[in-house]
Amino acid sequence: MYGLVDQNEFLLLNVARVQLNERWNYQNVISPFYRLYYIHAGTGTVAFGNVSLDLQPGGLYMVPSFTLSHYRCDGFLHQSYLHFEETMPKGISIKYVFHLKNQVAATRMDTALFDRLLEINPDRQLLNPNPKVIPSAEKQRAASMQKYPDQAVQMETNGIVKQLLSRFLGSEILPGQAGGAPYSRIAGTLQHIHENLGGELSVRILAEIAHLNADYFSRIFQEMVGLRPIPYIHQLRVQNAQNMLLVSDASQDEIADAVGFGNRTYFAKVFKQHTGQTAGEYRSRARKGMI
Repeated sequence: MYGLVDQNEFLLLNVARVQLNERWNYQNVISPFYRLYYIHAGTGTVAFGNVSLDLQPGGLYMVPSFTLSHYRCDGFLHQSYLHFEETMPKGISIKYVFHLKNQVAATRMDTALFDRLLEINPDRQLLNPNPKVIPSAEKQRAASMQKYPDQAVQMETNGIVKQLLSRFLGSEILPGQAGGAPYSRIAGTLQHIHENLGGELSVRILAEIAHLNADYFSRIFQEMVGLRPIPYIHQLRVQNAQNMLLVSDASQDEIADAVGFGNRTYFAKVFKQHTGQTAGEYRSRARKGMI
């Protein structure tokens, strides 16, 4: 159901053309944004989950947000990169609605779009080429540059990012994305989750919004989203917490409260279940460039 994500926006953070060498070798990277690469020359490797991508000239490659990934170049790699952030007014990411391809062969249009994006967005390269480093200054810089003085440039930029992203949408929709009244009601609860992620959320509250029995609601929700409501909410809250740990100096108590966990103990338990480490360990490793 494209209607679930038709209002999503994909905001440019960084775009640049760079030449890399064997120093581009990083393990256990996780970022709160999507990474898209076009390879001009040379070779490299990007791996995440059970996927290993051999970066080859003429290829377009994408790494989804919040994905533990590994990067390697053994000699020379000439690439253009694009980093963009997804905003979700209805509370669901495009990656939970569509199967996303990891690689496609670039067309002349793709390369022309990349060139145009670079032309109208100069000086948008990363301040630090290390993909593990996402300091608050980098985030603030990207946010400030989102305020385009020229609205035409902003519109064109957003359009190009969407065009490039569209190349990775699979034709097969994830299980459960069929039409029907129950499914359209779920869309409303997804938006409610997104808008109230820091507040009280329960299966009972969400089922009432959807005007469905709680058990039936949970089953339909899982068919559509791939997770039961509470695990889905936890996933979003942990992702928000990861982002705050990466780019802010907020305390763990402040983060637990901001992302919607009732107390730090519960936050710590859920965070470790999802990431395999404590919030403190996650922040410490990130600042040492180990994430």
